[in-house]
This record gives sequence, C-alpha cells and structure tokens, in this order.
Amino acid sequence: HIAALIGLASALLLAIGVYGMPVNLAGIAALFGGAFGLFPIGWIVLNAIFVYDITVATGKFTVVKDTIAGLASDRRIQVRSSASASARSSRARRASGRRWPSPPPCSSASVSGRCRQPASL
Repeated sequence: HIAALIGLASALLLAIGVYGMPVNLAGIAALFGGAFGLFPIGWIVLNAIFVYDITVATGKFTVVKDTIAGLASDRRIQVRSSASASARSSRARRASGRRWPSPPPCSSASVSGRCRQPASL
C-alpha cells in the first residue's frame, strides 16, 4: 500500500511539476486510474457472490463442497488447491485476451452438477 501511494505521489509530482498538468486534471486522472484498477476486482467479487447464490439456490453447493472435501482431509490443502485452481483459471483468461474477467469455468460445471470427482492421490 505504501509503495502504491509513493508511486501515485511521484507520478502526480512529475505530471504537475515537469509536464505542467493542471492540478485538478491530475487529481481527476488519478481517480479515474483508481476506478479503472478497482473495477475488475469488484467484477470478480460480484460474480463470485452470484455463483455462490446460484449454487446454494439450486442445491448444488453440496456437490462443490463434497468435491473439495474429496481432495484431502486437511482443510489447508483444500484451500490451497482451490486457490491454485482459481489462479490458474485467472491466468488462462488473461492469456486468452479477454477484456474483463468472468467467473471460472468450474463454476458453471458446479452449478450444473457436472463436476467430476477428483482422481485419488
């Protein structure tokens, strides 16, 4: 957080001091930049809430819970596996050139109940 604030301050000082950008325009540009950075994060959170609500409403949340529980008996490993899968899915979406992130593909499979049981380790 501190590094981001230092970067913002140095960019504002450079824009205002060196390039002569008006202070009000520099402030507005900083606000638009912050909103542009926060929008994809909010989009992901909103979609995660929608997917959760859909899986609970359709009764398929138990499928997701049983699938994750089948990965390992230790909850730390379960969380790490889920986080790792989500990160890989996110990287794949970015590499494919999609502009805005969408819920992971596994979400639609869990809603429809087509999640396969993981291979035994």
